[in-house]
Amino acid sequence: MGTGILLTAAAVVSAVVPDRAVARSFWCGLLGGGTLLVVGWVCAAAGFEAVYFSRA
Repeated sequence: MGTGILLTAAAVVSAVVPDRAVARSFWCGLLGGGTLLVVGWVCAAAGFEAVYFSRA
């Protein structure tokens, strides 16, 4: 649920940032990309932990 909130916030910020210098997709990628990397890292850590403890 937290991921959806963070990605929605990134999309809203991207929509209100002036797009004179760069496109809105740049801001969406900049803000959303970092969010997805952090979420992916957390999911990978949880997956490795689950695999490690399932062998015990």
